[in-house]
Amino acid sequence: MKKYFITVALFVVSHALSGCGSDTDSQEVEQSLPIEFTSQSGSQTDIFHQKVEVIDTLETYNNFWLSVPSINNFPSFDETTETLTIILSPNASCGFGPAVQSVDEHESQILITVGRVYTESPETCNPVGYPTYGYSWVKVSKSSKQVGVVFEI
Repeated sequence: MKKYFITVALFVVSHALSGCGSDTDSQEVEQSLPIEFTSQSGSQTDIFHQKVEVIDTLETYNNFWLSVPSINNFPSFDETTETLTIILSPNASCGFGPAVQSVDEHESQILITVGRVYTESPETCNPVGYPTYGYSWVKVSKSSKQVGVVFEI
């Protein structure tokens, strides 16, 4: 009986280890296509944490818009034809803020890449006396795909 358990244990372990090899050659790389988008960036003083909000209904749009009155150039939104994503990110009170660099459509998601845009030279900037957070909004054609955000900051 003891030999039987040892044999079964060796079989299970050897079978499990055979699955640990690399199969990167057999994996396909997911294709992505750049898609058209509209975007704008700025600073706001209402929400002081990083946040990504995907807006696909008029109710979500109105609730978010009311929560950030310091954004004075909030975009219009048509829930039947557009998906709007708002990205709130830490912002130096002087010098840089977030900005959308690209939007790519993958098989399973829309991926937004956000980078850092310098608005003033850190050496010559006169900082404000209160904290600010940057924002970027990006509008794409309506999609039911999940939206992902990558920060390259």
